[in-house]
Amino acid sequence: MSTRSLQGSLQVLANPYSRGAVVFNSTPYTQFYMQQQQKEQAKDEALDKYFMNWDKSINPAGMRHIETQDLLTLTNENKVFYFKNKKSIKNPSLDNGAAYNEWSSRSQSAMGLISQSKELADRGKIINAAIIQAKQKGLPLTDKVVEDLKAFDKSVKSKDWRDFNINNLDFQPKQFDPTRFTKDIFSDIKLSDKLESEVKKPETMQILQTWTSSIDKANLPLIKQRASAAYYSNKSVKFEVDMYLNDANKYQELNKVFKDKFKTDIKNGEDMATALALSLSPIGKPFEKVVDDWVARSSYSNAKQDARARIIASGKGGQSTDAEIGNIFDEIDSPKELQGGYKISKGQVLKDNQPYSGDIYISKDFIPAQMYSALKAMGTDGGAILASKGFTATVEGGIIEYLTDKRLGKISRSFMQNAQKKLDTEPAKGAKMGFGKGTSGTMQSPKSIRYTDNGVTYNIPEKEVGDFLKSKPKAKIQK
Repeated sequence: MSTRSLQGSLQVLANPYSRGAVVFNSTPYTQFYMQQQQKEQAKDEALDKYFMNWDKSINPAGMRHIETQDLLTLTNENKVFYFKNKKSIKNPSLDNGAAYNEWSSRSQSAMGLISQSKELADRGKIINAAIIQAKQKGLPLTDKVVEDLKAFDKSVKSKDWRDFNINNLDFQPKQFDPTRFTKDIFSDIKLSDKLESEVKKPETMQILQTWTSSIDKANLPLIKQRASAAYYSNKSVKFEVDMYLNDANKYQELNKVFKDKFKTDIKNGEDMATALALSLSPIGKPFEKVVDDWVARSSYSNAKQDARARIIASGKGGQSTDAEIGNIFDEIDSPKELQGGYKISKGQVLKDNQPYSGDIYISKDFIPAQMYSALKAMGTDGGAILASKGFTATVEGGIIEYLTDKRLGKISRSFMQNAQKKLDTEPAKGAKMGFGKGTSGTMQSPKSIRYTDNGVTYNIPEKEVGDFLKSKPKAKIQK
């Protein structure tokens, strides 16, 4: 090989671009660029995914329901902010990190809301458990606590929300029981009853009496001592009394009661408790009693008996008028109240001291024996009479119209009137059961006993003596 040829060869190797056309291979550089672009795109997509889905990584479970809507509002607002500022958020160098810091602050607020709401929910469970236990004991919340809990139950984002300290959970005592309070103080203290007035009720042969109760002054210190003890030992009493102390109208009202008995004004809770006890007691308050008018009843009974005796003795029999002979229905009496609160006085049926209309059951014990004698005189089966335990009475306006028994049937007033006439005209056949009959068979009025009480004379049928003496225990037999 010549020197020239070698030189040419070296020149070509030394500078491949020195002469002729050359093709540049850019494939490695393109691939590198594309790889870099893919990496940037992937990074950008990853950032988008992170920023857009950050809320899915938080756990709202255990939050109070009231805050969940606020959390949703915060996350939606943060997404809107991201879309508007995502270039700066993903590349903080564009605005020195201002957008990223704002987005981060918003995210922290949402996370803080979740944490705070969960904490309040846990505290709410403790509060609710305490309230349930108190309710089971009959202890209501104070008004102040109720208002504080209303504020606590609002969302923490609300301007009206207030935190609640469990240590401030306060309950009212059990509801004040005035009956128990009065009973504890006056249980063994006797009151004196005084009759103030009487109003006679001729239609029912009863007397409406008005009474008042009073107390011996010697018992006042004991009443005050017990009321004071209740004030300090019973929370419900203290709560009630303190309300009256702070109520000007109630204070004035109870101060009159206290001053009437102790000649001084109420000064403290002990005095107010004493005044409250006195005001709840029957002391000085009028009350009514309805008692039998024994004078009227005695006169009525005697008049009926005398009329029948005269009719029987005269032999007038069936010619007697209904007014003269009366009706045995009108002699039915119940010395004690019947079941249901009914009372029968001389045939008139009352409930709550008013004439009654309807059906009631009357035991055989309250039916005059003369009625069974009259039924027997009409031919009623004696076995059925003995088997009868009582009657269902049909009453209209307080008057017994019918007596019904499943064995004896339905007995009307008119039937009983005829039965009485039949009994009165039936010739005596030795001793027999019937109105006006003695054991010898001679005609006589039912036996009665005269009593005197406070100068008043009462002629009481023998069967009514027990009831009479219950109402007039000091009455004495007139000799």
